[in-house]
Amino acid sequence: MGNPPTRLLPMWRGISSTWTAQIERIGHGAELFYFGTLAQRSRQTATTLHHLLEGRVGRLNLLDLNLRRPYPPPESIRWSMQQATVLKCNDGELSWLADCFGWRQDLSPASIAARLQDQFSLDVVFWTRGSQGCVWQAGTDQITAKVPQLEQEPDADTVGAGDAAAAALAIGLVAGWPPQKIVHAANLFGAYVASRRGATQPLPDWILAQVLTE
Repeated sequence: MGNPPTRLLPMWRGISSTWTAQIERIGHGAELFYFGTLAQRSRQTATTLHHLLEGRVGRLNLLDLNLRRPYPPPESIRWSMQQATVLKCNDGELSWLADCFGWRQDLSPASIAARLQDQFSLDVVFWTRGSQGCVWQAGTDQITAKVPQLEQEPDADTVGAGDAAAAALAIGLVAGWPPQKIVHAANLFGAYVASRRGATQPLPDWILAQVLTE
């Protein structure tokens, strides 16, 4: 992505599996902490996350579910949701959460997102819908944006598109962007990665310029 603006640098960039004073200092001081469920498969890393998030009560914590088999136990999901202020997931994961918590099977994604906010005191549920783009939902209010149609490479795949959208969400939250700009950036980042092969395509300057100068 190139060099981010200076005010975006305090974002947490990674975590080792062992609790250290350095992790405590950086993690507790970060403007935003981005975490997920995959790392919690390791007991040691899960313990580190518990220590770190205990010191971030009331701070900006972004949970990306990233549900993969074998799925984490419900208590791990519930604990993660309790630590988060913003949830990022996809529409399929919303349905999985409703089933995990024993809710009605006929709930819409919007209804599930609203119930998750109520139950876990989330500020926002940000969910993706594949080629239909992203949804920012606060309460029952939703913000969406048009998904750009970009030229596709012959061997393009969608791997990493959700992560690109999550990156735009994290940047926008730290930078204080309005929700409409965050959704626009997330759709653009995700659409670009989906138009290329592989999950780690660097974003070209024209995309960064379009987003950062709006």
